[in-house]
Amino acid sequence: MNGKLPPPPEDVEEGEVEEVGNMGTPPGDVLVVEEEAFTMDSAQRLIGQIMAWNGEIAQSAGQYAAGNEEHDL
Repeated sequence: MNGKLPPPPEDVEEGEVEEVGNMGTPPGDVLVVEEEAFTMDSAQRLIGQIMAWNGEIAQSAGQYAAGNEEHDL
């Protein structure tokens, strides 16, 4: 795929479905996870990682917003 959408077909009625192509994920965007039991410990570690990531995102967003406020003054 080249990232561009094809033009809509002219002969398709509203509500009809037409196959437009392969909707796969490129190999570089795939997260491979080993199959193993999901334990309370692994769940807690995953939650901790998500919370840390969300905190980094919130901090970055706060810095971005503060930078824009200073710029707007």
